[in-house]
Amino acid sequence: MSPQKTCPQCAESVQDAARRCRYCQHGFDDHAEGLALNRWIRTHPTIVVSLATFLYVAFQVHKSGDFEAVTTVEIIHRSSLTSILVGVLLVQLPIELLILTGVTCWWLLATGAMVNRRQASERRRQPVLGDPRTLPQTVLVVLLLLLFFTSPWLNFTLALALAVPVMVIARREKPYTVRLMTWWRRVLIFLVVVLTLVLLQRPTTWVPQEKVTIAGNNTLVGYVIAADGQWTTILTPSFTNRLKPNQNSLRRVPTKDVLGRETCSFSLAEDKIFGRVIRLRAPQLISAALDGRLPNPLTPPCP
Repeated sequence: MSPQKTCPQCAESVQDAARRCRYCQHGFDDHAEGLALNRWIRTHPTIVVSLATFLYVAFQVHKSGDFEAVTTVEIIHRSSLTSILVGVLLVQLPIELLILTGVTCWWLLATGAMVNRRQASERRRQPVLGDPRTLPQTVLVVLLLLLFFTSPWLNFTLALALAVPVMVIARREKPYTVRLMTWWRRVLIFLVVVLTLVLLQRPTTWVPQEKVTIAGNNTLVGYVIAADGQWTTILTPSFTNRLKPNQNSLRRVPTKDVLGRETCSFSLAEDKIFGRVIRLRAPQLISAALDGRLPNPLTPPCP
């Protein structure tokens, strides 16, 4: 009998010379360094997620400071790290939920493939609560509910169009074909990569836009990242298109000269029907379709 090795993906025994598992199509890597790194990532998911979150938030803060090191350091010095972390993650929540939906769909498909192989060998079906597919499917339903109530209706529609076929395919009794798994794997990887690039490209700030009126009837528009009894610090990144030539994105004005602050929106699309419809959440869209009236914007446009 030829020597056997165990597949790290599905735990099935295959021939030692095999370069790809005949059960789950897992590719064997002969490089010990790659296997060790892959094993470390699998055994330390909390560290990996924490590091990825830290790098993502650090990148967004650096981008908000127009990639200027001095401005970025000043932003971190003036702002609360907790507010930055929570704010950045909440601002991009709709796309983050879409990325999590794609990853969960991958998890559900992989679990479904494992269950189908097990059922084919044992010739019996597992109860619903004991089925490994129940957990990822539950997580997927929770993500869809969060998208329904918190995200624009386009995000929810995309997630629903992706999740429904995945849940149907994962519950099929026949074993997956290699072509089906390869096709869905490519779709999910492509979607996650595109959404991640969009997430990194979008301008991100963790505080709302404001119109600040100061003494002398002057108006500054930007993000108030710090304010005390002496100074008010206002951030106006280049992506707002409100910086004058050779003007720094970070400015301080004496707090005693601040006459008023009003939350506003940089987006001019709020005044257009199409822009307002795109931003509606699913419950708002349903209400607008029934009443025939669009909800008013919560904030006025910035001057």
